[in-house]
Formats: sequence, C-alpha cells, structure tokens
Amino acid sequence: MAPRGGVMLGLNRSLRANKVSFQLLRIAQVGDKVVYFASPGGRPPTPVTLITLEKDHAVFESKRNDFPQRIIYTRHGDALVARIEGKSVGKEKAIEWRWHRGEPQDPSPGCHSKASIKRRW
Repeated sequence: MAPRGGVMLGLNRSLRANKVSFQLLRIAQVGDKVVYFASPGGRPPTPVTLITLEKDHAVFESKRNDFPQRIIYTRHGDALVARIEGKSVGKEKAIEWRWHRGEPQDPSPGCHSKASIKRRW
C-alpha cells in the first residue's frame, strides 16, 4: 500500500505444492529511522532498519536478528526482486524471489500454477 500517516503496509502470500505461506509487512517511521517490521506466518514482528535507499533499491539490516540480517528490494523495470541474506548456522545464506507485474494466468480459486503465483505482484 502507498505510504500514509508514516506507514506502508503489505502482505505476501505464496503457494507451493499446495502449501500456503504468508507474511504481514509494515514499514514505518520510528523516530528518525525507517523500520521494516516483518511478521512471517503472523508471528510477532521483527524490526529491521533501513540503511540504504535509492530510486529502485532499498536495504534493511539488523545484525542482532537471526537469519535474515538483511532484506533487499530492487526494482528492474517491471520486475521486483526481494532478497534476504545473512548467517544461518554459521554460514552465509541468501534466498531470492522475483515477481513481474501482471495478472495471474489461472484465476480459478484454489488452482494456481507455480509461475502465476511466484512471479506476479
């Protein structure tokens, strides 16, 4: 959602092999900082502070968190790339998602191809 009152809200829902996962997102002005609050699966929010903001690129970081310590969003034309990074079990780890603007290919309730869900925003 567009920012209003110093807050942006978002929701991510992913379907893979008939398994649903979701995340509630909030980006808010907290004092003199911008903070990303991630609530995967509806868990209590984890704060991650904005450290870089450019036209098509934002990086949030908290070295105190367990994995991930960094959340990175980059826009490439009609694609949005989200990447999480950090240490997990003592090793560097990264996971990346890519979405393209567009309509789902199969609008049938409960029947979605992997590409139509994972690649749309």
